[in-house]
Order: sequence, then C-alpha cells, then structure tokens
Amino acid sequence: MVKMGALVEQSMAAFSAAQMVPLTHYYVEKEYASIDEGMKAPETEGIRIVAKQVQVLGAENMVIDTDFGRYSLSTPVEGLRQFISLLLDMGISEEEVRTMVKTNPERVLGLEPLSSESFPIKEEE
Repeated sequence: MVKMGALVEQSMAAFSAAQMVPLTHYYVEKEYASIDEGMKAPETEGIRIVAKQVQVLGAENMVIDTDFGRYSLSTPVEGLRQFISLLLDMGISEEEVRTMVKTNPERVLGLEPLSSESFPIKEEE
C-alpha cells in the first residue's frame, strides 16, 4: 500500500489507552514494559512496533496521532507529547517526527506548509 502512496497511521491510544503514560514515561511496573523502551519486552510489542515501521517504511510514509481527548485519557496535546517523547527515546530522529506530525498531514490535507522554525521539537527548558 505504501508503494501506491498510502500513509500508515499509528495512534498513541492503541498503546496506552488502558493506562496513563506518566509524564516521565519511565516505569517500574512490568505490565508497562510493552510501551517502555527501557524494560524487557518483546520487540514486537508497544512503541517498538511504530519505531520499527518508521525504520522500514520511512517517516515519509507515516502519520502519527493520539486519539486522545476522550474521557479518562490525556489531552490531545499531552498525548502527542508523550508519543513523540517515546519515539525520540526509541531513536526516531526529530526530523522523522516532524515529517510524521507536520509535513505528511499538511500534504494530505492540502495545507500550506509552515516553516520548520514554526514547529520546533526541543527539550523543555
């Protein structure tokens, strides 16, 4: 499908809707291993799936979102912050994240692109 121009969508809620990802996104509990990069869980689970897809398919073929904003979940902005943070921890580059969050949605929706300076991805100060 990607070769035909389709974009692959991955949603943070698919990995965390049943539990809240703490603001630090580091866990002690083993049941969170599938969404935490630092604990032992099969490489075919959790956020690792998304990171592997980015590596194999390329960020230019993907869009990420959250499906957050529902009752009992974080706000959409906080959910996307969590998702981006986890992907960065998995080795996905800032440019790849920007492509999946900004560039590809702009293209699909036919929006005028914002400059990269208007959309920084950086550590909070």
